[in-house]
Amino acid sequence: MKTITYALIFALSIWLLPAKEMQHPVETQSQNNITFNCLTNHYALLSTRIVHRYRTNNKNDKIRATKLPKGLRWNASKKQVEGKIEQTGNFTYQITAQRAGKKITKDVTLKVSDNLISPTPLMGWMSWNIFQDKISEQNIKKVADLLVSTGLRDAGFDYVLIDDHWHANLRDADGKPLEDLRKFPSGMKSLVDYIHSKGLKAGIYSDAAPQTCGGEFGSLGYESIDAQQYAEWGFDFLKYDYCGAPNNMETAKERYKTMSEALNATGKNFYFNICEWGERKPWLWAANAGGHSWRVSFDSRDTWDHGKYDGSHCGVIQSIDIMKNLDYYAGPNQFNDADMMCVGLYGKGKPSSASGARGMTDTEYQSQFSLWCMFATPLLISFDLSTINKATLDILTNGELIAINQDRLGQQARCVYSHEGHEVYLKDLENGDIAIAILNRNNTKSDFNLKLADINLKSRYKIRDIVAKSDAGILSKTLKASISSHEAKVYRISKLK
Repeated sequence: MKTITYALIFALSIWLLPAKEMQHPVETQSQNNITFNCLTNHYALLSTRIVHRYRTNNKNDKIRATKLPKGLRWNASKKQVEGKIEQTGNFTYQITAQRAGKKITKDVTLKVSDNLISPTPLMGWMSWNIFQDKISEQNIKKVADLLVSTGLRDAGFDYVLIDDHWHANLRDADGKPLEDLRKFPSGMKSLVDYIHSKGLKAGIYSDAAPQTCGGEFGSLGYESIDAQQYAEWGFDFLKYDYCGAPNNMETAKERYKTMSEALNATGKNFYFNICEWGERKPWLWAANAGGHSWRVSFDSRDTWDHGKYDGSHCGVIQSIDIMKNLDYYAGPNQFNDADMMCVGLYGKGKPSSASGARGMTDTEYQSQFSLWCMFATPLLISFDLSTINKATLDILTNGELIAINQDRLGQQARCVYSHEGHEVYLKDLENGDIAIAILNRNNTKSDFNLKLADINLKSRYKIRDIVAKSDAGILSKTLKASISSHEAKVYRISKLK
């Protein structure tokens, strides 16, 4: 059994540096020009801890923040703005970066509210992977019932998302969208009312083109009509796909913003999920287009490692390799979406089982759930709830892991080390605790020694194993773990006073 000691992971503070082994660069601008590779528009809940992290395309650039509103301060050692704001409203400040005589200054916006649509990532169930075109009123009601009876609703999974193929063959004479009454004989509003009666929220699907991915009518040119109908039906969420739309980024921005504005014009609060699969770098613009989360990858496949990444191949490892570069582009009300989890599928999904994907072990499903919680990505399940077993239910109802996903600081875990199949992720939490995930991507078990000094932690900490739900004593120098193949250990550490 091989022992791995992570001595001197970084010469500088690990909090400041991007991870190694990037799958693809987040930005492609020339290194001769200074650019900010991070969010510069933010949201926060009233009287809730704020952390805004900043970086440029050169880690040696000097960064500072000025004109900060009352309650915020600049932490130069971590290159981040910190604090709380005790009143609602829209605020601005400036960040400046300097390098060898060059300087850029950028305005930063911050909206502080006590009523954000998605202060933490969405949690729920989506229909596509099981039902596809066999979606119906009966099976959606059954899902709502099962979310309640299994305890998943009470664990936080409170959205029921109706994907493609809900449509009638044609719109009505006025252009309004119609549901297929053979599938939904009581009508869509009745179904949404039923979902709401269970203490759940309801989502619907459309596409920014004439047709959806499944060949139903899309919303291009009908945005206002469709948004109004979705509101009248009572929906709370819209997944907006991009099949059949032009490839360029500017068209995507325009079409998503048009639908966002149409949703806002209804006067009803909608969660808006932008689903263009990451091809046009939505982390750079989707929040400004009205999105609350945006897909960063192609559709998930029910496999640990698909060996490559393209439209038909996105296993857990491929998703991780994309997400681990995007932590500077997430925060409250704006989250990177790594697509649905495959937990509980066991190779029985429909699209998720394409291209040779035949399911995963419970250890691998646990690792996916653990890392999705660390990543602050929406937690979407997609399996037949009537088949749920104890292992799956235990994974999905781990309240301590869910608390890490739902932490109101809204931070996505950052990959602070990636070497020889082992990765370490850190995530700051609102109360000052730190979540640490250690992933073994290898096919063999490993012993792991992580020196706290190497990750800039110099105090004594209380440590808790979050997956095992057990206290692991006091941590002062080295975190030691034995990690199975494809396992992710997750710890929450609290500084001792």
